[in-house]
Amino acid sequence: MGKLSGVQLEIDKRLLEHQPEWVNKRWAQYENHSTMEIINELSRIRRISEFNETVISNLRGGYLLNNWLNNALNVANGTMTKPNRMLLYSSHEGTLLSLMYAMGVANDRLVPFASSIIMEIFKDGSDHYVELLYRNDTTTPPYLLEIEGCQPCTVQKLLKRYGSMVVESYGQQQVLCGTPVKKCNGAPVSML
Repeated sequence: MGKLSGVQLEIDKRLLEHQPEWVNKRWAQYENHSTMEIINELSRIRRISEFNETVISNLRGGYLLNNWLNNALNVANGTMTKPNRMLLYSSHEGTLLSLMYAMGVANDRLVPFASSIIMEIFKDGSDHYVELLYRNDTTTPPYLLEIEGCQPCTVQKLLKRYGSMVVESYGQQQVLCGTPVKKCNGAPVSML
């Protein structure tokens, strides 16, 4: 499936002048979708199924979510030192999907190239507020992601909202997975 869906990249980037006939063939029994449309939909379903259940999204996105929440708390407490203005992560689409599903803001679509999730933290009075933005297209500005049950969303409400989704350590992740934590001379191994 993965190699077949790669044909779409060839089409999008115009890497080949002509595609074989089967690529554009329409199938009446599948609502007149083309072969590539069917392959792309199957690829989307397969990829999304890696993240779209709460337990799975917790295991795959919980550690990064923990890092994001700790950084938000540090900003609100005034203890964020380096960097103190902006923090940027670079990742693959699967990392963004895992974070989005852990936060409950995913839309069951694949993450396109050059996408980003932006957490903006700003102060209003004595409270620090959070807005999440999603940029999935280079031709339009990012749009606001609604955090369910958190509008307006202070950093404290954000921490409370996602407290059950965080994974704080490799050991905790192993316990949640049901995998025994490996020991080294009797001491637990921490990879993160």
